[in-house]
Amino acid sequence: MAANVLRRYDRAAATAIRATLGLLGLIGMVSGLFILAWPDRSAVAVGAVLAGYAGVTGLINLAMGVFASHMRISSRIGYGVLGGAFVAASVAAFINLGPFMQTWGPIVGILIGAVWIVNGVIMIAVLNDVSVRVSTVLHGVVNIAAGVLLMTAPLHDLQTLALLAGGILLTLGALQTWRAWRFARPPMMAAKTQPIRGLAAQ
Repeated sequence: MAANVLRRYDRAAATAIRATLGLLGLIGMVSGLFILAWPDRSAVAVGAVLAGYAGVTGLINLAMGVFASHMRISSRIGYGVLGGAFVAASVAAFINLGPFMQTWGPIVGILIGAVWIVNGVIMIAVLNDVSVRVSTVLHGVVNIAAGVLLMTAPLHDLQTLALLAGGILLTLGALQTWRAWRFARPPMMAAKTQPIRGLAAQ
């Protein structure tokens, strides 16, 4: 009985995480398309989109650290720490929105870019704990590349920064959606088809 309850809890947690990852992917794609369609929007608008995306990403990483029971404890701690870093970067970005965005924009870009790089490294480091490695590797590599580009973005003008941010969000959103669609599918399918040991022994 306890094993069945725990199994149902794990399935429910995996489904919730997958749905949240998919929602984040859609938000990323819509945000990227919005920025690419109107690259001449103010720096405040671009900063708000990036800060919002970083905040949602942080909350999802925190959720994975708490509820992804199929992962090792070290991986869950890594996702938890990463989620906290994303949330902190998001809060720092929102605090700096406003008339002084022109001054603080480079700092915000460097901060979020650094967190994205760490995110990519952690995603690749925990490959043994994920069900689909191809999407995870691609997502991790793109996160690292996006972080590097975002950290160097302050060297360019605001329109270039907007186009770069839009392309990054669109790409990350598409990969996140693919990752969500594949998240925990093999283990769940195996759990549905594998008979309960107690019944099989009877």
